[in-house]
Amino acid sequence: MDKLVAYVLLGLMVTTVYSSVQLVTDDRRPEAEPVNSTQIQAKDLALSGIEYALMKLDEDRNWASGNAPEKVTIPGVLIEAAPTNVQNFSGGEEDYENSRFITSSSYVEDASATVKAIVEAPVTPGLPESLKYALFSGSRLSLDEQLLVLSQAHLPRNTNVHTNSHLSIRGISVIEGFGTYSSTLEGDRRTADRVFVPNLHTEATTYFHHPSINPPAIDTKHWQKAATRTYASSTMLSRDQSLGTKDSPGVWLIKGHLDLRACLTGTGILLVEGDLRLYGKSAQDLLKHDDENLCIVVAGDVFAEDAKVSASIVCGGSFRASGSVIIVGSLLTHGEIQNVGTLDVYYRPLPFDLASRIWTPEVQPPHIVMLYD
Repeated sequence: MDKLVAYVLLGLMVTTVYSSVQLVTDDRRPEAEPVNSTQIQAKDLALSGIEYALMKLDEDRNWASGNAPEKVTIPGVLIEAAPTNVQNFSGGEEDYENSRFITSSSYVEDASATVKAIVEAPVTPGLPESLKYALFSGSRLSLDEQLLVLSQAHLPRNTNVHTNSHLSIRGISVIEGFGTYSSTLEGDRRTADRVFVPNLHTEATTYFHHPSINPPAIDTKHWQKAATRTYASSTMLSRDQSLGTKDSPGVWLIKGHLDLRACLTGTGILLVEGDLRLYGKSAQDLLKHDDENLCIVVAGDVFAEDAKVSASIVCGGSFRASGSVIIVGSLLTHGEIQNVGTLDVYYRPLPFDLASRIWTPEVQPPHIVMLYD
């Protein structure tokens, strides 16, 4: 119980500071309505109850699995958890594994708040949760009118966005999914309400705070074992080449920087120990067919200029885009996503069988599937 009290009190201290930041942001809005700081503290304390439930499920995946709701009560906070089912349309019509419906109610002076969430706590090994996002940044992420994140071919799935740092709203971008952030939301919340327009589960809160999510490890020491072809130093791929097939994908290792100018076909993985450069028309013909898949894992930075790429890009550094850049797949970076021009991401999930050649499936931490406030 002492651990729970300490956790919630720490959450209250953090959210009080966070509330002050939000008050400053709200005061800058034209014709902003008065904000009740006590009410904000109550809501943020309720959110900390959801995060406490995540911690409980991380310690014990069987927590709150019985027929009767599990209750945790301390002064000011009541947490209730019970099993639930929800469809996961983003990667298929299967149910989320080992999910709970969490209700967290808080009381601060004369204010109260209730936040509800659906949480998944996997019990079987899987790939890093971060690989399931259309756009993922380990650093600050800025959304402006130059950014689109949509579902590829308008398929009925959400194109979710996450940052492990600050999420900045600078204009009316379009995100066909949920937005989550592990630090603060910066910008006009009324604008944010128009940015996130999920295709599914539209009754849930479209953007919310979420604990940090681990990006996939980029461990170059193990790449050599997976490689079917190795380039001993920096290189430029300029000839039209086939990577491999769905049943026998090629895994090409470049032990240096890569300038990608080839027309690649087939299915496979490019492992780049240095930086990756994609320029102009040379990147317009990568993987044109729907039954082909390309995953590009880059230990360094990615530079894209007027490029169109059909690939799931995982970047250990930063992604820098200029001109008109289109990605049919997904973009995940450990660092920043810098965009000078337009950046369009048409989400196409990375196939499990292909990704598991690089990342060994492991039991993943619990995460919030949907939040209601």
